Amino acid sequence: MKYRLILLLIPIFLFSETFNSYYTMVEKGNYEYIRQNLPELKRNHPNDPDVLFLSGLVETDGELAINIFTDFQKKYPKHDKADNAFIKIIEHDYTRGLYNKSIKNCSKFVKLYPGSESIENCINVMINSYHAVEKSDSAHFFYEKYIKLIPHLNLTYSNSQYKPNLEVIEKKDVRQDFVSYKNQSPVKYRDNSKYKFSLQFGAFTSPTNAMYLRDKLKAKGYNAYTKKIEGKNGPLVSVRVGYFENRKIATNVGKEIKKKEKLDFMIIKTN
Repeated sequence: MKYRLILLLIPIFLFSETFNSYYTMVEKGNYEYIRQNLPELKRNHPNDPDVLFLSGLVETDGELAINIFTDFQKKYPKHDKADNAFIKIIEHDYTRGLYNKSIKNCSKFVKLYPGSESIENCINVMINSYHAVEKSDSAHFFYEKYIKLIPHLNLTYSNSQYKPNLEVIEKKDVRQDFVSYKNQSPVKYRDNSKYKFSLQFGAFTSPTNAMYLRDKLKAKGYNAYTKKIEGKNGPLVSVRVGYFENRKIATNVGKEIKKKEKLDFMIIKTN
């Protein structure tokens, strides 16, 4: 009986190890192998929550990925990946300007997953959402509350008179090679006219929102910066990444970032 139980547990252990290896691949950006094996995983394990979560991670359509994460979080709220799914939903809503929805879900997140590694991101979204809807008193209240409860948090809000540091980069002599679009210092070139394109991931009326997305991208290692632009209804602050020699290179890099970060982009001609 003892040996029979061990034999029954072996497939479960092996399946668990397989998913650990898949999650490691996701962390390293190796999505294609998982996509190739996903149909077989779905056939063999149609009701397994890890299969559902994994399908969301490798989905190339951002909206469809969010639908998958929403479905996952509702079906498996106590799964060890549920907080990861929920924070992706919250961040997606925030970047779409759904601030009140973000506030509501952030409050829910803190109650459901107080020990989550994403708690810092969640509280930052909550505070910046309050600020975006011009509720500075609430932003300040929750900043003070959570900084006392969790002193090690790195929150982007400092006080009720908070002013974002935009660090707008508009120097004409600074360009970055497409090969080193991540986590590299800008390089000066003699012929700057050939670096004509940049990737834009959003344009906001609120500088706070632009700063949040910029900092999120910079934290992932991208050469993100903000730039003031004129919109149809007034000034905006855009969030951009890198400088590229041609549209094809910019498109390839944009697609890679979209896959990893689930963010839509547009290509901007800078010269």
